[in-house]
Amino acid sequence: MSDPSHTAMKAAFDAEVSQAAKEAAFTAALVAPTPWSERDWLGDVRWPLFVDTDIQAIFGNDEALGAHELAPRWAELMRCKWLAHSWNMIPKGTVILGHWVGAASLMHWGARFELVAQVDGPDGQPRWRRVRTEPSFVVDPTCRWRIVRVRGLEPEAQAAQYARERKRAKSIATWDRKARDKADTEIADIVAAMVKVNPNFVAGDDHSIRKRLPEICHTRTIAQVAPMIADAHQRLMMNRDDLATWKRHLADTESIIRARLTRIERGTGPGVLRSLEDLMGPAPRVHPAVLPADASVTPAEKPPDIPDEDAAALQALAI
Repeated sequence: MSDPSHTAMKAAFDAEVSQAAKEAAFTAALVAPTPWSERDWLGDVRWPLFVDTDIQAIFGNDEALGAHELAPRWAELMRCKWLAHSWNMIPKGTVILGHWVGAASLMHWGARFELVAQVDGPDGQPRWRRVRTEPSFVVDPTCRWRIVRVRGLEPEAQAAQYARERKRAKSIATWDRKARDKADTEIADIVAAMVKVNPNFVAGDDHSIRKRLPEICHTRTIAQVAPMIADAHQRLMMNRDDLATWKRHLADTESIIRARLTRIERGTGPGVLRSLEDLMGPAPRVHPAVLPADASVTPAEKPPDIPDEDAAALQALAI
């Protein structure tokens, strides 16, 4: 959540910044976050989503954190997130003044959006408790540039939101089920083609097929477990995105199996030269420029495109 401009330069001066100064800067940023410690997205309608996402990432599985825990976590988040900016130039484990200010700025906006609440810790020092572990803001399904609040609403509004989510989940489940039913024949045809091309192909040799089959099927051939492969999308209740990926992978796998088998057949068959002869006809006879000493060129053997005087010269050289 921080604009990383000048951060690397500030790191050089932080060696002389005392811990008390960092804590004081943290306290000040809780009330008024400094402009340089915030992204240039304050005017973006998605700002609450960015704040919510960062809070969920920093807290992880913890319920409450103090300033001395927030600053290092904020530092690591920025180091990993802003790879194209100067935050990632700060060594891992180094916490500068900007990290303290950034962590406090995050708590400022988190409190404003009712995502965190300040509480007293066991030692009497302030800590920040995450209000809920599930996201409070999400992208509007009907418009990706719009953010909607789905948690932390008034009781009536929250009940209506739950009803919308149930209705949408039911619709999505219906669309996914219809997509799976529609794909039954297509997937069955692909699996049948795989079995026809190479029924001895071991199902477990393909990673994607392997992870969608029970362990007992991993050493079986695709001919033996074809029904399990053809029914995997229904058995696993794949959604439409996973279903599309699964169909593409099965089609690609069938092509790969076919290509492997073709190479094997060519290797044990007539070979590349015979294949070229079948395609282009027999190779033309090549006559050496210098014949062996015991060879002679007769008019019957003389290539039609060599003049008589050249043939006579070749015969003279061979004598």
